[in-house]
Amino acid sequence: MSSLENALKKAGLTDYEVKIRSSLSKYPDGLTAEELSKIARVPHAKIYSVLNGLARHALLHSDESRPKKYYPLPADALADALVKPRKTELEQIQANPRESSRVLSDDLLRTDVLIADGKKAGIPAVDPDTHEYVQES
Repeated sequence: MSSLENALKKAGLTDYEVKIRSSLSKYPDGLTAEELSKIARVPHAKIYSVLNGLARHALLHSDESRPKKYYPLPADALADALVKPRKTELEQIQANPRESSRVLSDDLLRTDVLIADGKKAGIPAVDPDTHEYVQES
């Protein structure tokens, strides 16, 4: 797997999205959906939904020709498109630390339940009202 494919997977793209975006990077003059389906080995029945998803996330662009062609973004634009949602998420956490803390604490509480009674599993207990760690004796 190439470094581009690894980065796309880490960013949360599906296998089909990674295959299409990776294939497009090798064809800067663009490809039709049919060509992409063959080159990326994505079933024709799935190609348009995957392309539309990538377009919604601004990870490729297309023209209005018939048949429509899809083009890769330049590397810097692709990096921006991948980073922007994470940056927005982190900014929201920074802007609302109390709410973010509550969400993170709720995640910890769910984890405690899934693993086993927190005390026995060596996981600190979290007070459900204050969302703070509880010192157990």
